[in-house]
Amino acid sequence: MKNVFSPLEQIENIEAKVVAGIERLSTVFKSSLQDTAKKYKLTPLQTQLLIFIAEHPAKLCSVTQLADEFSVTKATASDSLKTLVNKGYLEKIYNPNDARAFHLNIAQTAKVMVNELSHFGLAMAGHLKSMDKNELERLSESNLKMLGFFSKAGLITSRMCYSCHYYEKHKDGFHCHLMKVDLPAIALRLDCPEHKKTK
Repeated sequence: MKNVFSPLEQIENIEAKVVAGIERLSTVFKSSLQDTAKKYKLTPLQTQLLIFIAEHPAKLCSVTQLADEFSVTKATASDSLKTLVNKGYLEKIYNPNDARAFHLNIAQTAKVMVNELSHFGLAMAGHLKSMDKNELERLSESNLKMLGFFSKAGLITSRMCYSCHYYEKHKDGFHCHLMKVDLPAIALRLDCPEHKKTK
């Protein structure tokens, strides 16, 4: 394979076609995110940080964790977060046991705005409603598998079942040892709050 972005390569090679498809989907996401960010005079990264912080626990909302989550340097994450604190959208919550440690939280006055920021995701999800439920379930399963491969290769941060200490695959499906239940493929999580990274 020479170039996954070559239309001729995509005719001959299914992997190339899949990667090129991901690139096109990424363009849709980035375009929608960019429009939302411009509306609120934010950068795309600042928008993603606000949405993430609003939906995740404190342990994932430190500068280091956020830099890791969005695959940016700690300095880049710190600059964006500092701007959001200065604008009054975020507040620092200091650790009472360590004066240097803190996590970030959405300021009360910014909660309505942050809720509106995530609406571009709802619009994208709305376009998928024309797909058959079984198609969507197969697509979700394929997405999880792809992200599992990318996570194993160290390309992304992951809190999905495939990279979790509690997850087990067996011949009849999947099992979560934390919840002590068998799971159908559609119940596997992409972003689990109880995730524990495998050693």
